Amino acid sequence: MESHQAQSISILYNLAMTMAGETRPRPLATVMLQQFLAHTGCACGALLLDARQIDDATGAEARIYAAIGNPALSALEGQRARWPADLLQSDHASASPGWFPGGARYPHALNLILPDCGHILLFAAQPLEGAARQAKKLFPPILAKFARSLRLCLDSERQQAALLEAKDAAEAANRAKSTFLANMSHEIRTPMNAIIGLTYLLGQEIETPKQRESLLKINDAAQHLLGILNDILDLSKIEAGRLILEETDFRLVQVIDHTFSLLGERAAAKGLRLTRAIAPEVPARLHGDVLRLRQILLNFAANAIKFSESGQIAVRARLDEQDSDSVLLRIEVEDQGIGLTPAQQARLFEAFVQADGATTRQYGGTGLGLAISRRLARLMGGDVGVASTYGSGSTFWVTARLGKVASEQTEPNFASEPAISVEQTLAQRYRGTRVLLVEDNPVNQEVARALLENAGLAVDVAGDGQEAVAKVQASDYALVLMDMQMPVMGGVEATEAIRRLPGKSALPIVAMTASAFDEDRRCCLAAGMNDYIGKPVAPENLYRTLSVWLPVAVGDDPAARGPEAAETAAMGPARRGAAEAGPLSAEERARARETLLRLEHFLAEDDTRANEIWFEAGPLLEAALGPAAARLRGEIDRFDFDKALLTVRAALESNGVRKV
Repeated sequence: MESHQAQSISILYNLAMTMAGETRPRPLATVMLQQFLAHTGCACGALLLDARQIDDATGAEARIYAAIGNPALSALEGQRARWPADLLQSDHASASPGWFPGGARYPHALNLILPDCGHILLFAAQPLEGAARQAKKLFPPILAKFARSLRLCLDSERQQAALLEAKDAAEAANRAKSTFLANMSHEIRTPMNAIIGLTYLLGQEIETPKQRESLLKINDAAQHLLGILNDILDLSKIEAGRLILEETDFRLVQVIDHTFSLLGERAAAKGLRLTRAIAPEVPARLHGDVLRLRQILLNFAANAIKFSESGQIAVRARLDEQDSDSVLLRIEVEDQGIGLTPAQQARLFEAFVQADGATTRQYGGTGLGLAISRRLARLMGGDVGVASTYGSGSTFWVTARLGKVASEQTEPNFASEPAISVEQTLAQRYRGTRVLLVEDNPVNQEVARALLENAGLAVDVAGDGQEAVAKVQASDYALVLMDMQMPVMGGVEATEAIRRLPGKSALPIVAMTASAFDEDRRCCLAAGMNDYIGKPVAPENLYRTLSVWLPVAVGDDPAARGPEAAETAAMGPARRGAAEAGPLSAEERARARETLLRLEHFLAEDDTRANEIWFEAGPLLEAALGPAAARLRGEIDRFDFDKALLTVRAALESNGVRKV
């Protein structure tokens, strides 16, 4: 008995070491079969799971989970097979002739029962009475331990398989949702492009006050619908983890003032005052995603105006925390409006939730803005919240982790001149320039053509990509506006075909599409397009983009008038008057061009370091730009970087200096 106990302990030790650390059920089963074969002297074996009795005539059925030691037996692995009833009911029995080719090679079988799991069948050429007696004495604790380990491994495998299946299902659902949103966005933006575009065109023709008021209401409704659509897409991007923060340097005072400039007219119409207060400890310049911070502030301030009938809207900024590299900025927006109950406050920042049904009916809205604000704030390392007294007003707050900016210089305060509209500038510089409009929707063709012709451009139209390729091959165009989703040939295929045409590799091609996701923009650029305009097309955005990519203005070729004229025109037509007073040296002209290129970079990134460049190089730029310098100075001072970028690029492009 002591010998048997010692042998059992030795076997248990060996098997325990075999099982240690193994969590995969199939490798564990294979190694254990090897150990049992070694201790019993059998030749081959199989592990059976899910064994069940069928009837007396046909015996039992089981799934062969693992098998080793013989090719014929291993070939059954993973299959369900029937076994004689007496084999699974006794310790050992004669093997069935059908199990192995030839039938007589392994005529004996040993049955080891795995508690609550199945069976281990070991096959041998010799009778197994001795092995069966030894198994009864030594193997029960070993089989129990092996069964527990195998069950744990099998359960873990099933759970992992279930998790992978659930993950795949969730990803499939998310892809389906994204596809649905992309399709719905495209379908909604296409008719909205016609509504907004035709409203803009009618507004230029109609003078009657009552009719103009109706047009303004149509435009406001369209912009409101567009805002809802953008909110839904923003929420989808955040939930899918596809929204990436873009960090730049900015001035908080300009962010607040820019928000006030957008909402000032709406507040004044209700008799509300907008005020701001920034604590002295808040750095003048910070580093972070200024666009998303502005989006949150704009949402809070717009809501404050919406839910207030009198009093003031106060925006305050202070620091909650700071260290050597960063600050936790806190911005509060306080109103004296209708206020919120505690129950309303508790669910206010959930998606698609407003204070209550009555609020939705009276004031409108989807409840998405605050949900998006919370998600954006958390992406920036902060949070949002509200403190409110019902009937007395609310204070919404947001915190964000922002970087400190080392150098801080005082921004000059220049007076500004009225800026010429983008459309007027385009008409003055590019009248008669031929462009190709590629658009399959007849109404959108009409809208885009009218907008382009209003700016003095000569427009040809193609109804699909294949026609566009033929027209580009047959004629010379200064620029192509390309829709993306068209019959016959889409925008991507057409762009790739145009790029393969001789002499067309540098032809500016600008996508004009209702597809609104970031991957759509990347697809356009990867196909060889130069830029991207989303639908519905804002006329000013269209004109700004055209001004960036159109070539030198018709009839204004500085190089054709000799070296001195070319150098004088390098900074644009406005420079010629300044050149008569005292032309710049070649070194000064080179420095001016380099400075403008730096300024262009910061303006394109909405980076407030543009103010510093002007502060450092203002006199040089004034000498180089002439009268246009005052306009540029005013645009930068007003934080109107889009118009300033247009002015800088016009100066650079007038001499063919372009950043591609």
